[in-house]
Amino acid sequence: MENFKLNKRIIAGGVFLLIIITVGFFYLTLSKKGVYILFHIKLWYLFLLFIFWFFYALFDSIKFSLLSYIGEHKISIKTAFETIAIGIFLAAITPFQLSGLPVQIYYLYRRGVKVGEGTSYLLLRGMVTFTGILVLALPYAYILKSTFEGVMKGIFLYAIFIISIITLLYLLLFFAPSLLRRFIKGKSYEELTILRKVFLDAVKDKEKRRYLFYAFLSTIISLIFLGSIPYVAQIATQLHKFTLLRSIGYEMIVLSSLFFTPTPGGSGIAETSASYIFIGNIKGDYIFPFVVLWRFFTFYITGIIGGFIFIKEGKNLLK
Repeated sequence: MENFKLNKRIIAGGVFLLIIITVGFFYLTLSKKGVYILFHIKLWYLFLLFIFWFFYALFDSIKFSLLSYIGEHKISIKTAFETIAIGIFLAAITPFQLSGLPVQIYYLYRRGVKVGEGTSYLLLRGMVTFTGILVLALPYAYILKSTFEGVMKGIFLYAIFIISIITLLYLLLFFAPSLLRRFIKGKSYEELTILRKVFLDAVKDKEKRRYLFYAFLSTIISLIFLGSIPYVAQIATQLHKFTLLRSIGYEMIVLSSLFFTPTPGGSGIAETSASYIFIGNIKGDYIFPFVVLWRFFTFYITGIIGGFIFIKEGKNLLK
């Protein structure tokens, strides 16, 4: 792990692809009225969006910090946020979001967390986050399924398919690991067995089980703040299309549709999915300002902060 390096070409290629896709989407949705709306948003709404982002990021970091309490090395909330932010930054600039996990493991390693332990924390964070999305998404999916049609229905069904596949993966991991090994081999399977051992150990220990529950509770709070951002964004852009409860449900569905995307950070796919799920199409004057606010406060603001942290660490990470 001491000699871990990230290829500069991967970073450069990912950034180039991110820019091309993002510019292309906004070119298709850009309009004079949309630009006018974006630049005339009241500062109060921007402040409110920042507050919702802040509490989303805070509780997400608290969750990660709490999960470290089931191991030997405790992670501070600050280190937890930095690790998450670096992961989001790298997810935003690398195809299939492949570079985030190894760099996060290395980042924690440089702060005294053993490789195996850091891996288990990050994998456990992913599982707890997915469980939170599952808990919030399924009731909305059942209630809202009849309201989707056309492209919206396609995105909705894809999200349900992804949720089902990941749920099946976790069920096999914990109840039929030998069967799972037939489909997943090598390093990926080794990482999953680490996750299985850490989670089962935590469940058996009363103290660790308590931290696991608090981490899950923090996840739900974090996701509620995240799901509220689109609601504030639509009010800020004078859209008034959906309620707060639907905003949370829609966000969980969009998140689920982005688990496996070939583009850096799901660029293009995320914006298109959000346009159809939240608004119903990708045409109209409100698409551009809404998607800019939604994407910035749910993803890019954390990624930008992660980028600065990554640059600070860059001399140790790039080759």
